[in-house]
Amino acid sequence: MKQFKKISLYILVLVAFLSLSYAQETAEKPTELDLISEKAKESTVRIVGGNISTGGMGTGFFVDRDKIVTNIHVVAVPGFYTAKLINSDTVWRIEEVTAFDIENDLVVLKIADEGTPLPLANSDKFQVGESIYAVGFPTKYKVTEGTIHSPQKNNKWFRMKVDISEGNSGGPILNSIGEVIGIAAAVYDPYSYAVPSNAVKALLTETKTESIQQWHKREIIRSVQYYMIAQEKYYAGNYNQAITYLDKAIQLNPEDALYFMSRGSVKDALGKHDDAMDDYSQAIKLDPENILVYDARAHTKNHIGDYKGAIDDYSKLLKLDPNNGEAYTARGNMNLKLKNYQAAFEDFTEAIRIAPKDLDANLSIAEYYRDKGMLDKAGEHIQKTGLITEDLWIVLGPFDNIGKIGFDTAYIPEEATHFDTTVIYDTIDGKVSWQKCSDDKLDGNVRFGKDVDWRVAYAW
Repeated sequence: MKQFKKISLYILVLVAFLSLSYAQETAEKPTELDLISEKAKESTVRIVGGNISTGGMGTGFFVDRDKIVTNIHVVAVPGFYTAKLINSDTVWRIEEVTAFDIENDLVVLKIADEGTPLPLANSDKFQVGESIYAVGFPTKYKVTEGTIHSPQKNNKWFRMKVDISEGNSGGPILNSIGEVIGIAAAVYDPYSYAVPSNAVKALLTETKTESIQQWHKREIIRSVQYYMIAQEKYYAGNYNQAITYLDKAIQLNPEDALYFMSRGSVKDALGKHDDAMDDYSQAIKLDPENILVYDARAHTKNHIGDYKGAIDDYSKLLKLDPNNGEAYTARGNMNLKLKNYQAAFEDFTEAIRIAPKDLDANLSIAEYYRDKGMLDKAGEHIQKTGLITEDLWIVLGPFDNIGKIGFDTAYIPEEATHFDTTVIYDTIDGKVSWQKCSDDKLDGNVRFGKDVDWRVAYAW
């Protein structure tokens, strides 16, 4: 018996030791994100410089022992620029430019020292949905995981679902094995955009150099300087000054579609919709595969009531980017305004196929089914939106009248004065049902006891 107890105790100790060892091994095992972050630290630099009023700050990375790539707009403003790794006290002064690509917002900078280059992948071989890692200095060094949402044709920028900001500009976009497949270049909510890495490879064959001071004097780089000042004026609400600087940028580089698109957006903000349309059209003439311009022009057409014209632009956009769920939803809304209900239904259905939880598309489909009396189908689409959660529902009236429901209280805004149908969600068995309601039931704060097993999830 004593021997049995000793053996049992020994086994228990051994099991406990092995369990502890496994737990420690599991806890200490680095994630893919950790590995990518450590690798990128050796090659990714923070770039700082420019003058006091329009100083630049962004990210770059080594592509050769003495060459750093970043966006042109990071270093376009005249001034003194430096680059620094996060794990080193060395600060490199950027003195020369070896190559640049104005269309892709890329520049190769030369330093009088050596760093560790990152390998460049073949960006023609990435897949939609592939995991990517954005490396940069939004404030401090950070690596953010995301996915490729869709590529662009003819070596154009590709679109990503990843959370980056201005400080990421010029930073590497890495695949799962730490190779560069792109360079962060822009954010147009809800997506981020990157230049394919193959565009960088084309620049590395250049051997001539010029001082960065001389490079800043080039007319085409001066146009970028004016564009950046225009952006600052626009975000400060000085729209007329923004147009003045965009005019100067266009005068120096009349072949840049971005300048015309940006000036169109400013004119839109000033209510000069016809002038904005002219700028958008010129941008499309210069870059007929730029989906952002079609989207901008469609928004303006919607604003002035040209719904057919907006549908035409969204259709052109979708030919270029058939996986753009937002464009299907937007075109569906235009079809609704023209009472093209079947076409709208098809657009919303496609948007949901691409993004099953698309809020606007699911709510529009729900309304379509409600009007046909198919309330169970409508309820299914409301559930897909994720509005129904354990402790917070959303109440929507006709066209954006929004209220929130907490665990036991409904808060309805004063403007939401008419609700005739309410979706009821049973929190026990998960079923959706419907009931008629009058205004007085949803006026002000509506109390529900905590012992009640249903809550309002959606209302028209």
